[in-house]
Amino acid sequence: MSRYKQPVKWLIWVLFISIILSASCGRKTEETDVAAEVPLNDVITQTNNSIAEVKSFSFSAKGTLLDISTGEIAEFVDVGAVDVPDSFRMKTTWSHTLEGQWQSREIIVVSRTMYIKYDDHDWTSGQWSEKSLQPPEPTENLKLLNNLQKLPDEVVNGVVCFHFKGTIDLEEHTKEEVLMVMEIWIGKSDSLPRRVSLLMQFLKEPKSVFAGGRVLIGEIREFYDYNQRVDIEAPLQ
Repeated sequence: MSRYKQPVKWLIWVLFISIILSASCGRKTEETDVAAEVPLNDVITQTNNSIAEVKSFSFSAKGTLLDISTGEIAEFVDVGAVDVPDSFRMKTTWSHTLEGQWQSREIIVVSRTMYIKYDDHDWTSGQWSEKSLQPPEPTENLKLLNNLQKLPDEVVNGVVCFHFKGTIDLEEHTKEEVLMVMEIWIGKSDSLPRRVSLLMQFLKEPKSVFAGGRVLIGEIREFYDYNQRVDIEAPLQ
């Protein structure tokens, strides 16, 4: 199990995650049109309006978690679908188990009844609420973005997208300690988010910022199949 013996080690990890996130981004497009000059605020407003009309979507995500106490890194993959407003399915799989943690988890929510299964255990059920486990949301954190800037348009899974980048202030930490950088790709034709990336930038050694626990240091989410039929059913028990 690796440990942070030198401050430079966590910088290497952050650089490594940055390279992965950059390599996963869509290719740039040379397309130019009037829409490319739309003010940023107008694009975000239209995105919020468009997502409010969405009835269903599918998603996938890849991320990396850091155990502050040990310096151990683990990667996870999420896949699932959402049927608005109160049904979804999501499966999370980890590259390996951190101490005391499961390796795979499946969640199915049907009309506010939640079914959950860890590893090879049996399904259990209970009542679901908005405070319970949630699937990724396409516009999550969008309203928290600061220092928003427009980057060159890119193509994501065949969709030409606006590309924006900004930062998110973490209320419990100062800007001298840690910074969350977020990028979002929004379809130019439908104003729907197609990709979101999050990257935690540590400006100090993680152990000096977080007392312990596990911290998300990088994640890429993709959203697709908007308003397509999704089948979400309670599991057979």
